[in-house]
Amino acid sequence: MSAGALAAAGGVAAAVVFWPFSPGALHSGRATGSAHSAGLPGGRIVALTGTGSFVLSSPDGSRVTRPNALRNFGQPVSAAPDNHYFSLPNGELVAVRQGPALAYLATKVANDGSTFAAWPDPFANHDRDEIMLRAYPGYESAANPVFVVSLATGRSVPLGTADRVAGDPQTDGAFVSVAAPPSPSASATLTTADVRLELRQPARPGTLLATSVSLRADVGLASSLPVALWPYPDPSGRTIAVVVAPASGSQAGIVVLSRSGRELGSISASAGIRGFPAWSPSGGSLAFVSAGSSGPELHVWTVGGRSSAWKLPPGHGDELCVWSPSGSAVICASMAVADSQNWTAVKVAAGAAGKSVAVNGPGLPVAWLAGSGAR
Repeated sequence: MSAGALAAAGGVAAAVVFWPFSPGALHSGRATGSAHSAGLPGGRIVALTGTGSFVLSSPDGSRVTRPNALRNFGQPVSAAPDNHYFSLPNGELVAVRQGPALAYLATKVANDGSTFAAWPDPFANHDRDEIMLRAYPGYESAANPVFVVSLATGRSVPLGTADRVAGDPQTDGAFVSVAAPPSPSASATLTTADVRLELRQPARPGTLLATSVSLRADVGLASSLPVALWPYPDPSGRTIAVVVAPASGSQAGIVVLSRSGRELGSISASAGIRGFPAWSPSGGSLAFVSAGSSGPELHVWTVGGRSSAWKLPPGHGDELCVWSPSGSAVICASMAVADSQNWTAVKVAAGAAGKSVAVNGPGLPVAWLAGSGAR
């Protein structure tokens, strides 16, 4: 994970608007190849523009529409594991209706301006709860107070303090990284170093899943190197991908753990993971972008098994990727470019030819919804 991605994710944790977009008008995208001729699924892409508003488009970037009922909110959003809801930073929800259409959904989450939804995975307990942070100024804080909040009742229960946080899809809890104690002699780094990964639930002791010592070794980093741990649970919460990144540097690797902390597979830090890994809808595969030997590459990895890679065009860097509802295709876009996104779409299903399609999209893609013609 690159320095830019670390700064970006830290910015969300502290409610800093980090999206490097410039405001611009909506447009109809133009694919440099045909999405349908490449065998890509249909459906609708939910994207976020630089002015902080939702737009919908077809996977080839065309037929762009803006939901009129939704205001500009100027902040990043998080998709629920099943893509039925989107969480705004202050705990508000946007629901996906038939069509699909997007509409605000009333919740009991208190909006006092000082708490913000964890990003990019705030949903917990089968989407009944959200994980909220009482964020401090700056890119991030190792002492962020963490709460689990019921969307139905607004009841808030503390989960202690943590550094990086992701909601547990199975329980009203969260996967958290715990920061190393500060050292007075330590030089300033871009991001906080962590010492362990825990699963926390209300009124229970935290369950230790792994330490930074073991995770560093798993991805081949030096034992003395301070690292940051970024948890990404799969949609079911059965497994957790942990990005292990030097507190200063870009040679990040991935370790996949079970809920009990058993290692299921790993990707060496020599791969140079960039951006944010994305689980397939089934939780069986993980998509991520690496630096590659001759330029960025999209990898789709069946944990503990087969891995495939596709070259990405120039201009791709710290990536955000979304899967089609069937898990047969992936669209990735760089977080470092403006409103007119250079998307790359790849058919990744077993037996696919693996042809990639360059697409001119209307913003940063955050979800791929089923729709007319989707498969």
